[in-house]
Formats: sequence, C-alpha cells, structure tokens
Amino acid sequence: MKLDDCDASDIYTFVAWAGCGKDEDKKEKITATSLTLYLYGLKPWHTLHNVMYPHHMEERVKLMLKASGKQDTHTPQWPPKLPVLLADLLNLSDYLEGHAPKAEATRDLGIVAFWGMAWLSELT
Repeated sequence: MKLDDCDASDIYTFVAWAGCGKDEDKKEKITATSLTLYLYGLKPWHTLHNVMYPHHMEERVKLMLKASGKQDTHTPQWPPKLPVLLADLLNLSDYLEGHAPKAEATRDLGIVAFWGMAWLSELT
C-alpha cells in the first residue's frame, strides 16, 4: 500500500491490527502509546506530500486507541532497555573500523551519539 493511496479504512485496519498483535496472539502487540506516535507521523507525511489527510476518521481512531490502552494494562510490561556502555561502543567501533565508507560513517555517528548522550547525562 502506498501512503498516497491511503484512506480511512486503511488506517482503521492498521489500528485494529497493531492493537491486537500479530495473528491476534497478542505477543507482538503495539502499545497504544507507540501506535499514537505512529499515527501522529501520518499527518505531517500527508502535509509534506500535499495529500489530503482523512480527518473524518479521527474520533473513531481515538476510541480504538482508548480501547487498546485499556487492553495494555492487562499485558506485561517490556523489561527496561539496558544502557549502552562504553564497552559496547568500543566493540561497535572495532567491528566497523576499516570497512566501507558507510560503515565508517555509522561508526562515527555512533561515537557522536554516545558522547552526546553522555554530555546530556542520559548515560548510566
């Protein structure tokens, strides 16, 4: 499906699928919070690409998100992500060093992001 062909029924289908999980097994369910963020990304995309956003479906989607949020309270929380440590950065740097320019750029980006987060005191 191309986004410029997207209509309200496609958005409803996506919200229903994401709120239930893969094959309705609820193991890979997308949380209501993440789903809300995905949907917020659709509006700017439509604006940027000069495509009409289907505003008429927002109330129904809000109800679907509310129901998904209530369902989230019954599912176990994901364990918190572990911080990226200096040892992880060194392993990544060693792995990417001496490879193609794209790998070198990825390594440099990782170093900048790591120390940028350290500077912001987001690192433990």
